[in-house]
Amino acid sequence: MVVVASAVVMSRHNGREVVMLCEECHSKMLAVGELLLLSCEARPVFTAQTDLELSRETFLHYRDRVIDKLNHILMASRDIASQAHSGAVQWKAFTARLQELGGLVVALTELSAHIAYLMAVNFERSQTSALGVVNKYKLHQAQLDLKFCCSRLKRSCVDDLDTHLLVDLCSTISRALSSMTEVCRYASENAREVDDQNQFKLCIKSITSTTSCLISSVKRFKSSPSIDHLRRIIAFCDPVVATSSALVTFASEEEFVGMPAKLSDKATEAHKSVLGMTMSIVSASIQMCKAIRDLVYDLSNSRHKERIRLCVDSVDKASSKLRDLLLSCDFEPKTGSGPTKTGSPERQTGSPERKTDSPERKTGSSNADNVSANARVSSPDGVDGSAERETGSPDAKTGSDDAKSSSGSPDVAAVLSGMTASSPSLNLSVSSMGSISDLERDIGVSD
Repeated sequence: MVVVASAVVMSRHNGREVVMLCEECHSKMLAVGELLLLSCEARPVFTAQTDLELSRETFLHYRDRVIDKLNHILMASRDIASQAHSGAVQWKAFTARLQELGGLVVALTELSAHIAYLMAVNFERSQTSALGVVNKYKLHQAQLDLKFCCSRLKRSCVDDLDTHLLVDLCSTISRALSSMTEVCRYASENAREVDDQNQFKLCIKSITSTTSCLISSVKRFKSSPSIDHLRRIIAFCDPVVATSSALVTFASEEEFVGMPAKLSDKATEAHKSVLGMTMSIVSASIQMCKAIRDLVYDLSNSRHKERIRLCVDSVDKASSKLRDLLLSCDFEPKTGSGPTKTGSPERQTGSPERKTDSPERKTGSSNADNVSANARVSSPDGVDGSAERETGSPDAKTGSDDAKSSSGSPDVAAVLSGMTASSPSLNLSVSSMGSISDLERDIGVSD
């Protein structure tokens, strides 16, 4: 079956591939957003000792990485919108760009959650998070990778599973298994109770056995593709998902993952404002994936192309607000601050390398020095408009004075005071941060 519209030719195979990729990116962005943003838990995402230091150098490093990701997300989203509006879409390049966008949004979510934590615990009367024997996010991330790989395998036809895709899926499964094994092994060595130590050891055996069976069946299919061998793959996907889910449920108990940071009221505002603005970007990106999926089903419908354009505009607005907030923050470590003590080798090596996808750390930033006092900030919904920060307003001045007397980050408190005065929605609840439904209403989507 071939659908022709506006000089766009899409085969049935290409259509299924784009749709599955859209839904996978959508699900992954939403899952990570719920875990790191909507949960509002003040925990560090990266747990190496240098990532936990409350220093200006650490803050500038993560701020620059967030801004770098924002720039790349804007370029990717604009490129996707441009291709969608073109007369002939190159679907292979289009799907690659879409996959890149999903990875960038997930990376931005991780970085924003971490820098929000650093900003929050730097306020006076805030206490840093107590790390446990389990790296919670690393474990959940591995579970998500296994879940999405199994979902892709179960939804594929024999012709969909080419050699390149099978190799990629097996590599992802192996990395996820390695991460889970590493987390469980450390927990088995450091858990307080002997029974818990033994339970973690059994978890390693169970997840290793099920994933090994799945990888073996994938290799058999690769050497001899057939419907019977595909059924074998599907049969072994369910035990992997069930085992990983049980492992994460057990390992995520409070006694293993430690305690989140204890934040003052102003620290909570700062934390939620960064999370909310990031969630606006995630929401717009999710809606873009939905619009692209609908466009594949109806290539001649210009309304779907317009939805993509509106999503790009929302990403642009929310990115500007998040960038302005971070640039306006004059991060000065509070007196007596220091890195959270982890006391574990896994914490030293468990976080991604800093230099893999970000510019080198700079001790000074001209952007921070030259930023305008009227930097734009707004509510976390990030879609309905923006509010200018007025430095001359009584509310802003009052917030600034309070911040100087009680906080190690006076400029952030001043910004947030002005934001709260003009945008009451900054006193966030979990439900108010979920701007997905708001964006759907704005662009007229109903699933």
